[in-house]
Amino acid sequence: MLTVAHSPDTDDFFLFWAIVEGRIDCEGLEFAFRQYDTATLNELAVEGKYDIVAVSAAAYRQLQDTYLILPHGASVGRNYGPVVVSQRKLSIDDLNEATVAIPGATTTSAAVFKKIAPQANCVEVPIEPFKLVFDYLNRGEVDAALLIHEGQISYRSRDLHKVVDIGNWWQERFSLPLPLGINVIKRSIGDETIERASRVLSRSIAYGLAHRDEVLGELIQLNNSREADLTSQSGVKEYLERYANADTARMDEDCIEALRILLGSEVELAFAP
Repeated sequence: MLTVAHSPDTDDFFLFWAIVEGRIDCEGLEFAFRQYDTATLNELAVEGKYDIVAVSAAAYRQLQDTYLILPHGASVGRNYGPVVVSQRKLSIDDLNEATVAIPGATTTSAAVFKKIAPQANCVEVPIEPFKLVFDYLNRGEVDAALLIHEGQISYRSRDLHKVVDIGNWWQERFSLPLPLGINVIKRSIGDETIERASRVLSRSIAYGLAHRDEVLGELIQLNNSREADLTSQSGVKEYLERYANADTARMDEDCIEALRILLGSEVELAFAP
């Protein structure tokens, strides 16, 4: 039994949907799934609690001795990504004097945001329950909020102002996409199991991409049942187009180059087959 931890995000459900629904050959492997918010996933990976974990790309710095990077399952922003939003119009420069809600200090979005506004006063606000960060904004407890996952799209219906898209900022600075999330697999489970698990996970993603409309309908129903922040067909479709695509099927060379920039030269990128 392989243990898998992932976020309640729509694209994570997309990755594993074919396994959960029994649509593909799992090569005799069994999987047990658990869900956590992104910051908690990063912490659990540091502790080595799960065999396969969906983590922030920036968190791999602390994981390289315990986990290999799976070459598929990544969330990649190509000139788009998490957004900083506010109740009143702010400039990027204003953020250095603002109190900003972030989804966790170990997230990729927070790491990039610190490059954009290094003097900002950052306050961690969990992404679950999903409305919590918007409550902070509405009550004026923070001046701005860094939104990941579905919040990148759903904020538009809340009359909020976009201050900066950090994926766009990264693209303009480095002329590269921004690797936001990756899937990692524990080295200690052994080469043979790693290879089988990697094939199965790749197969699950390929099934989802080939049957997108079917999976889309299921995810909309799932989001409605769990009171997610993105429930309309158009919103879920747009989100999946961003983060369930060719980059998810296989990490491209430009994404790997961006990952090296994000993590720094002291981190050795080690990939599973």
